Amino acid sequence: MSEKKRKLRKDGKEDVIEEDDPAGYKKALWITVTKVFADREKKRKMLEERANEEKRRSTEALVQAAEKRKLAEEFAKNYEESRDERSGSWRNFQAKKAKKEDKGKTLKGAAFKPPKVKLQK
Repeated sequence: MSEKKRKLRKDGKEDVIEEDDPAGYKKALWITVTKVFADREKKRKMLEERANEEKRRSTEALVQAAEKRKLAEEFAKNYEESRDERSGSWRNFQAKKAKKEDKGKTLKGAAFKPPKVKLQK
């Protein structure tokens, strides 16, 4: 109120304002209180939404971590179960490779054929 009066005096107008009247003061007070309560309610809702969002994110993170752990455990289990099969197939592969090397072995240079001799005319 005093700020409004000062501003009016500065502008060179009368310093009579609505709030000087009891009804006007009551109305201005009601408007101010309503604004304050509306702002507080808006802030409360915003904080509540933020808390709910954070709770939802943490829940999703926990679910995702549990899923990841479950997949890792399943992979480890399957890996151990198939170990004998993998090592057996590797041994078979190595044995076949050794047999092929024995069959096709030739002496070094034995496969070399010298060029044919051309006679000059």
